[in-house]
Amino acid sequence: MPRSDEDKAMAINTAKRVKDYIPPANMPLTLSTQAWLDSVALTLRNADMTIRIATVNQKSNKLLTDKAFAKAKMFISHYFQAFNNGVDRGLFHKSNRALFGLAANSDAVPVLTSKENIRYWGGQIASGDAERIAQGGAAMSNPSAAEVKEAVDDFILKNSALNANIGVLNEAKRVLKKLRPEIKRLIKQIWNEVEVYCTNQTASARRSYGRRWGIVYVSDVINTIKISVVNKTNGERIPKALITVLQSKKKYTADTNGNLAIKTTVKKKITLDITMKDFEPAEVIIKFNKKLATYVERIELNPIVTLV
Repeated sequence: MPRSDEDKAMAINTAKRVKDYIPPANMPLTLSTQAWLDSVALTLRNADMTIRIATVNQKSNKLLTDKAFAKAKMFISHYFQAFNNGVDRGLFHKSNRALFGLAANSDAVPVLTSKENIRYWGGQIASGDAERIAQGGAAMSNPSAAEVKEAVDDFILKNSALNANIGVLNEAKRVLKKLRPEIKRLIKQIWNEVEVYCTNQTASARRSYGRRWGIVYVSDVINTIKISVVNKTNGERIPKALITVLQSKKKYTADTNGNLAIKTTVKKKITLDITMKDFEPAEVIIKFNKKLATYVERIELNPIVTLV
């Protein structure tokens, strides 16, 4: 049974392609399984397409939102800086800072590090500047409150598009997650029906036909590798060497005598990466053949020579 979501999707899509071109007379699947396959394949395809499109949109939306954020932040900061400069020149009264929610005796610019900061202080400028003008205050420029509002509104609009896209992406992922158990049951059903259809064929013919439907056959032949790790210079055993099977990424540790036995169903060859502190790493390729089931491998590591 496929393990990853990608492998399961491949199994479903493979079965769907084969099912669509096989004549009814040669169809191994029941009508109910065919309908089930069509339904799941369509849901899977739509969710996958949605995720692909949303992922691409996410990058562009994030870039646009970040740029809009930077612009809105700059306009808000410049507005308060310009207002403080006007206070210093006597153009505006410092008491007007309270209209924006600022301390009257402080010329500090508000913190503008979050999206919430941008929304809040953009709103404070819009309401505070309108009240200040209503009280007879001089108009602001470079930037004006209207220019700040335009930049803040643009950020809010682009951020909303970003959030909406995130929602679409998360929903598609939720659909796939919910579909996983059904996909697993469907794959099992398809493979069982294909196997039953080929009951009277030879084992080789069954496997060949099954692979057309995406069935994965796992070898039941187990090869055993008996490893000993030694110091190439003096032949002494190296305890606790780390051995990694590169095909599967599985890691093993030799015992205190430098010995280790690895069992694998890999057919043709296996590649081992051996590492140990104070020794040069080594890579060993072991090729299998049908005559042997047990392989003995002596791995010699070169000590790292430190020049004084």
